[in-house]
Amino acid sequence: MTVRRKRYDTLQALLSPEAGTMARWRGEQRGSLKCTKTGWHGKWREYVEVDGAVEWRQTGWRKLCGRDEGKARAIELLNEKLAIANGPAAVPQGVATLAQFIEVRFRPDHVVTLKASGQDHYDWALGHIVPELGHHRMREISQPMVQMWLNGKAKRGLASQTVRHLRNALSAILRHAKGLGMWRGDLPTDLVRTPEVRHAAGVALTAEQVTALLCQLGEPYRTLVLLLASTGLRIGEALALDWEHVNLGEGIRRLGNGWLPGRTIAVRRNWTHGALGTLKTNNSVRNVPVTDEVAAALELHVEPGPWGWLVFPNRKGQPLDAHNIAARHLKPACVAAGVPRIGWHALRHTALTLMDQQGMSATEKRLIAGHGSERVTERYTHGFLDRARSLMPRVTSEVVN
Repeated sequence: MTVRRKRYDTLQALLSPEAGTMARWRGEQRGSLKCTKTGWHGKWREYVEVDGAVEWRQTGWRKLCGRDEGKARAIELLNEKLAIANGPAAVPQGVATLAQFIEVRFRPDHVVTLKASGQDHYDWALGHIVPELGHHRMREISQPMVQMWLNGKAKRGLASQTVRHLRNALSAILRHAKGLGMWRGDLPTDLVRTPEVRHAAGVALTAEQVTALLCQLGEPYRTLVLLLASTGLRIGEALALDWEHVNLGEGIRRLGNGWLPGRTIAVRRNWTHGALGTLKTNNSVRNVPVTDEVAAALELHVEPGPWGWLVFPNRKGQPLDAHNIAARHLKPACVAAGVPRIGWHALRHTALTLMDQQGMSATEKRLIAGHGSERVTERYTHGFLDRARSLMPRVTSEVVN
């Protein structure tokens, strides 16, 4: 008889991503159960290693318990056997293929716990890994294999940073397998070499360039750019901003269990990959002061109604799409203003650079930016060549005199 499960036990919950549901996933076996004079017997399929090869074979009838223990106990014991047989953790060391491990363990254990941006990143990386390496058994993956695979990616024109992302994704998969006891020894990804990554220098606009850019933008994009260039908010933080977390008045007001000072924005959420989520890090949770000019610009967008909760909503009441408005409004405005064609993140560099020029300390800049260390904040601070040129005569005069 075919066993119809009414529940999943603890072991099944640990081994399968669909544990706790009544649905059956692809490739899952149910097993068979029968009662004889000697007791309850079951049979199922499992991996068997024969002469170095692994085969998926049907077992014979195996005794599970005595007749007096009852059918419920027999089903429970059979389910324990099936939970092991259905998951790659039960097969001999390294027998499971990489694709099998990813689908049964890595995705449900690791990927689904990430933010939307992290899940999208792994979906992209696994789109490279599974088709090209997924058919290999875990024990077949070696350092030379991984090195040749990455070399091939680099030869096809993938950027150095992209190749490194793929290496890191594969390393995370194998590290998870090692934690589950499905991998022994060093990881092959620890010894591979990737092309040198050369980061492009960040771009920051001068105050004059920001002014020229603002003159070419209509609302609400002018206010959005002004906000980013003045506060250093990330674009996702600005697009997720709602009026509950904005205090444009002079006095303090209640915000949850705390208080929000006047002329201050509370950064609490992020809009990325089409979903509202938490901020990038714990340090990103912060209160950012705004100037009178920024407050006056924001007041123009306070609108009552069904879509009034967001500061920058689209026509459907959802946050604006950063890529869309950058292509349609920001970059054309840069061309019209005669400034570099920047992206949203350059305005974060711009804000911290302008703060530095006004004498703001490294600690103050770090708190406003929401960085974990001042070292990170310093990478967002740039010098302008025109300013350096104006100071060069002073250097020469000191040398001559």
